[in-house]
Amino acid sequence: MKKLFLIGMTCWGLSASAQLRQTGDFIYLKSDSIVHAEWVQLRPSFTGDLQLRADSRRFPLSRVKFFNNEDGFFAVIHDEFLTREPDFAERIIEGKINVYEKVSYTPYHPDFGYHRRFGRSHGVDVSRYYNKSYQDVQRLRYASLSKDLADNPESMQFLTMYRKNVTTSKVLYGTAVASLITSLILFVADQKKLYNSSSNPWNSNLRPSSNGNITGGLVLMGAGIGLAGAGYLVGQSANGHLENAVDAYNR
Repeated sequence: MKKLFLIGMTCWGLSASAQLRQTGDFIYLKSDSIVHAEWVQLRPSFTGDLQLRADSRRFPLSRVKFFNNEDGFFAVIHDEFLTREPDFAERIIEGKINVYEKVSYTPYHPDFGYHRRFGRSHGVDVSRYYNKSYQDVQRLRYASLSKDLADNPESMQFLTMYRKNVTTSKVLYGTAVASLITSLILFVADQKKLYNSSSNPWNSNLRPSSNGNITGGLVLMGAGIGLAGAGYLVGQSANGHLENAVDAYNR
């Protein structure tokens, strides 16, 4: 009897696992029902709103949670108050923790067909989301992700490194912007002094300080560009730590 029970539980587990790991083209609705189809594509409706087509059936995006087609697996990101068109996020890491990255779609064009823009931003502030299984996706933030990864020390170590790098990258970007703005102010002040000097040739004391403004502006501009580059590199390192944290948890 005990063996039969264990066999039954094993079969149930395999069945549940297969149900969670869907293949082929399908739409996962908010009602947690799954619609399989030969093909799933994004199309505009007669009113201009985007909708999903599953063969001959139509599904407004307000009903859709996820969909899978030849382009990949996507989550539909709905505005909290449903006041605008939803966004799309493509799953880039699959496992116990799924990670999604926001992408842009172009509407269907009769000359080119359905297609997706592949350009992505890889900076620190790129919109990323995550979830477990088919749960609702949420913004990928340290506070929420650290709760879900708390039972894996290796993941938490990488996540802490990610947080430090993100903070450092934002500080570098902020300092770079401040340096560039200050250099612009110095250049404007320099041009103003040159104009005043040319309109008043008897006042020669304006020229030396003008040269100082140019030098200071160039130094600050160079520093700003260098800091922005450093911020980008640190941001890329942060993304690597984030990926390592999720991979460690998914192993």
